[in-house]
Amino acid sequence: MSHSHSASIPHLSERTVRMGKIGSSLQLGMGVLGVAGLAIAFTVGMKGWLEVDPTFFWRAYLVAFCFILSMSLGGLFFVFIQHLTRAGWSVAVRRPAEILASNLRWLWILWVVP
Repeated sequence: MSHSHSASIPHLSERTVRMGKIGSSLQLGMGVLGVAGLAIAFTVGMKGWLEVDPTFFWRAYLVAFCFILSMSLGGLFFVFIQHLTRAGWSVAVRRPAEILASNLRWLWILWVVP
Protein backbone atom coordinates (compact mmCIF):
# COMPACT_ATOMS: atom_id res chain seq x y z
CA MET A 1 0.00 0.00 0.00
CA SER A 2 1.57 3.23 -1.13
CA HIS A 3 0.98 6.52 0.64
CA SER A 4 1.95 8.77 -2.20
CA HIS A 5 -0.10 11.97 -1.89
CA SER A 6 2.06 14.04 -4.21
CA ALA A 7 -0.61 14.01 -6.91
CA SER A 8 -3.20 15.64 -4.62
CA ILE A 9 -0.89 18.37 -3.28
CA PRO A 10 -1.02 21.49 -5.48
CA HIS A 11 2.18 23.13 -6.61
CA LEU A 12 2.29 26.58 -4.99
CA SER A 13 5.29 28.24 -6.57
CA GLU A 14 5.26 31.95 -7.32
CA ARG A 15 4.52 31.25 -10.98
CA THR A 16 1.32 29.32 -10.29
CA VAL A 17 -0.21 31.50 -7.57
CA ARG A 18 -1.69 34.66 -9.05
CA MET A 19 -4.35 36.91 -7.64
CA GLY A 20 -4.99 38.71 -10.91
CA LYS A 21 -6.46 42.18 -11.21
CA ILE A 22 -8.34 41.93 -7.92
CA GLY A 23 -5.15 41.26 -6.00
CA SER A 24 -3.19 44.06 -7.64
CA SER A 25 -5.98 46.59 -7.13
CA LEU A 26 -6.39 45.47 -3.52
CA GLN A 27 -2.66 45.83 -2.94
CA LEU A 28 -2.63 49.30 -4.48
CA GLY A 29 -5.68 50.36 -2.46
CA MET A 30 -4.18 49.18 0.82
CA GLY A 31 -0.90 50.91 0.02
CA VAL A 32 -2.69 54.20 -0.63
CA LEU A 33 -4.73 53.74 2.55
CA GLY A 34 -1.54 53.10 4.55
CA VAL A 35 0.24 56.17 3.19
CA ALA A 36 -2.87 58.30 3.85
CA GLY A 37 -3.05 56.97 7.43
CA LEU A 38 0.61 57.83 8.01
CA ALA A 39 0.08 61.32 6.61
CA ILE A 40 -2.96 61.89 8.84
CA ALA A 41 -1.12 60.63 11.91
CA PHE A 42 1.87 62.85 11.14
CA THR A 43 -0.36 65.89 10.59
CA VAL A 44 -2.33 65.35 13.78
CA GLY A 45 0.87 64.78 15.73
CA MET A 46 2.69 67.83 14.44
CA LYS A 47 -0.18 70.32 14.53
CA GLY A 48 -1.09 69.50 18.11
CA TRP A 49 -4.76 68.86 17.30
CA LEU A 50 -6.80 66.89 19.79
CA GLU A 51 -4.58 68.24 22.57
CA VAL A 52 -1.66 66.03 21.54
CA ASP A 53 1.76 67.43 22.38
CA PRO A 54 4.25 67.06 19.48
CA THR A 55 6.88 65.70 21.88
CA PHE A 56 4.43 62.94 22.81
CA PHE A 57 4.03 62.13 19.12
CA TRP A 58 7.80 61.81 18.58
CA ARG A 59 8.18 59.63 21.68
CA ALA A 60 5.41 57.32 20.48
CA TYR A 61 6.96 57.31 16.99
CA LEU A 62 10.32 56.29 18.43
CA VAL A 63 8.82 53.47 20.51
CA ALA A 64 6.83 52.15 17.54
CA PHE A 65 9.86 52.39 15.25
CA CYS A 66 12.08 50.53 17.72
CA PHE A 67 9.43 47.82 18.12
CA ILE A 68 9.07 47.22 14.38
CA LEU A 69 12.84 47.37 13.91
CA SER A 70 13.48 44.81 16.67
CA MET A 71 10.83 42.44 15.28
CA SER A 72 12.28 42.70 11.78
CA LEU A 73 15.87 42.23 12.93
CA GLY A 74 14.81 39.30 15.11
CA GLY A 75 13.18 37.63 12.11
CA LEU A 76 16.29 38.29 10.02
CA PHE A 77 18.52 36.80 12.72
CA PHE A 78 16.31 33.70 12.93
CA VAL A 79 16.47 33.24 9.14
CA PHE A 80 20.26 33.65 9.19
CA ILE A 81 20.65 31.01 11.90
CA GLN A 82 18.39 28.58 10.05
CA HIS A 83 20.33 29.00 6.81
CA LEU A 84 23.73 28.79 8.53
CA THR A 85 22.85 25.54 10.30
CA ARG A 86 21.02 24.18 7.21
CA ALA A 87 18.04 23.26 9.36
CA GLY A 88 15.54 21.35 7.25
CA TRP A 89 12.83 21.31 9.91
CA SER A 90 12.35 25.06 10.04
CA VAL A 91 10.71 25.72 6.69
CA ALA A 92 7.24 26.15 8.19
CA VAL A 93 8.41 28.52 10.92
CA ARG A 94 11.01 30.25 8.76
CA ARG A 95 8.40 31.71 6.36
CA PRO A 96 6.84 34.06 8.94
CA ALA A 97 10.33 35.13 10.01
CA GLU A 98 11.19 35.91 6.39
CA ILE A 99 8.04 38.01 6.12
CA LEU A 100 9.00 39.91 9.28
CA ALA A 101 12.51 40.46 7.92
CA SER A 102 11.09 41.74 4.62
CA ASN A 103 9.86 44.83 6.50
CA LEU A 104 13.47 46.04 6.57
CA ARG A 105 13.23 46.91 2.91
CA TRP A 106 10.66 49.66 3.78
CA LEU A 107 11.77 50.52 7.30
CA TRP A 108 14.52 52.86 6.13
CA ILE A 109 11.82 55.32 5.01
CA LEU A 110 10.52 55.61 8.57
CA TRP A 111 14.10 56.07 9.82
CA VAL A 112 14.77 58.96 7.42
CA VAL A 113 11.55 60.87 8.23
CA PRO A 114 12.50 62.31 11.66
